[in-house]
Amino acid sequence: MFMACGGDNSQPDAGDDAGNDVDAAIPYPAPHAPMPQAINSGGSVIASPKLVAISFLNDPLQPDVDKFASDLVSSPDYWKGAVSEYGVGPITVAILLRNTMVALSRQRALYEATYGTADRLAAE
Repeated sequence: MFMACGGDNSQPDAGDDAGNDVDAAIPYPAPHAPMPQAINSGGSVIASPKLVAISFLNDPLQPDVDKFASDLVSSPDYWKGAVSEYGVGPITVAILLRNTMVALSRQRALYEATYGTADRLAAE
């Protein structure tokens, strides 16, 4: 048994390129305003940034956060291309912090990762 599809040949073939003459009239790259420039106002520059990636065990994005951190460090050409003109040096991952608490808020997690819990601070 053989099966086949058929149709009429009334539709012309698009050829190698289905574009039209309008595409050729569009300039490339498109005209745009110049990119804004960052201006140094005399402040300090982080010469050796350290990344602290905070995630929670119940956070479905935890693997993505960890992968982003490791990819950022393992891609020195990307980081250098993005920040070297500002005097920022290579990045390192200081900590991949996995908090076992339920994620209440990112602000509280950052505070506790930086300063400790309120209970610990009260004991000091």
